[in-house]
Amino acid sequence: SAHLIISPGRRILLTDDRYTEQAAAECPDFEVIGHERQPEKKIRELLPSLKIERVGYETQSLTVEQFNKIREDIPEVEWIPDTGIVEELRAVKQPEEIKLLEQAAEIAAAGFDHILNLVRPGARERDIALELEFFMRNNGAEGSAFNIIFVSGAKSSLQHGVPSDKEIEPGDLMILDFGALYRGYRSDITRTLAVNPVSDKQREIYSLVQKAQARGLELIQPGISVGELYEEVQKIIADGGYADYSGRGIGHGVGLEIHESPFIRPDVDAELK
Repeated sequence: SAHLIISPGRRILLTDDRYTEQAAAECPDFEVIGHERQPEKKIRELLPSLKIERVGYETQSLTVEQFNKIREDIPEVEWIPDTGIVEELRAVKQPEEIKLLEQAAEIAAAGFDHILNLVRPGARERDIALELEFFMRNNGAEGSAFNIIFVSGAKSSLQHGVPSDKEIEPGDLMILDFGALYRGYRSDITRTLAVNPVSDKQREIYSLVQKAQARGLELIQPGISVGELYEEVQKIIADGGYADYSGRGIGHGVGLEIHESPFIRPDVDAELK
């Protein structure tokens, strides 16, 4: 892993000395400095030369143990927590990042089209997931963006279920949640599938969710508040009689991680940019 130290005059990427060659190749705009698995010691060596007295640090990923080690080793510096500074910067993508995300999404979408003909009664969940990952890797992906979720029948209520040896049965609803990892960026696609015979209730719920999704896509634009977007989508679900079955999160950003800002939830006070 690594630490990024930004000062008025230098941009330093501090990483385990086993990874300096890779870091230099992947981050050419940064000064890469290695350490022997003792980042606190190296940070202490660097700070005096940077003439830094106050240091802001991100709190989302830095563990309590890591921070305590750094603070105890460098007590003369004033440490100022800054929650979400990195995540806020990453929420708005640069044009080159958008191209990478589009490519990751295209690979995943092609994978979905590929496995559709394999989804039939008798097929195992595990085999479908394996074929999907193989296709994505064979078509340019570094791998899956996360462990593929493919569950069927009663298991489809498990939002983070694990593919098993269970065979698809007639009438099953299935949840497929997957994405492709492409040059460090991750796509995320969720699809609901069904095999005949499909019941009227299944068609009703599927159509309702599809309508809500279409309304959300229609509203998404710079300036809309996350709360307004959430309420408009949830109103359709509620009017259809399923308010008690809809979760509090209906969407999120993607990027270097699979879950990034903005998060489309009622407790988020933000506008889309």
